[in-house]
Amino acid sequence: MKGTTLVRLAALAVVLAGVCAPASAAALPAAGRLKITEGGTPEHPRVHSGAGRQVSGIDVETDWVVVDGFTLTKPSAPGVELDGNHVTLQNTTITDPHGGDGDGIGQPLREGRQHVPDGRGPERR
Repeated sequence: MKGTTLVRLAALAVVLAGVCAPASAAALPAAGRLKITEGGTPEHPRVHSGAGRQVSGIDVETDWVVVDGFTLTKPSAPGVELDGNHVTLQNTTITDPHGGDGDGIGQPLREGRQHVPDGRGPERR
């Protein structure tokens, strides 16, 4: 019985690790563009955590998402394209977007903390 309990606890730990792990960031190649197509719910938004990881851009194509902690250096504009509802972009830095309209963010933001120092970001409109 003791061995069975340990196996069940180990299986539960694996399941919980999959639920709590940052989505997408670990699977990205260095400097790849993050495409987010899996969202959450109002009660449990899906969190995509970058922990400062460098990506070439971010596309959000779903609802109820938190994008947290990515770095974009000289991305093709827009660096971040938001095509979902209830999307929070926070702790993300976009530096020197180029091409297109020269913008760092493709949609207006209402939540989160973001920093766009070298482009026409929300603070310059």
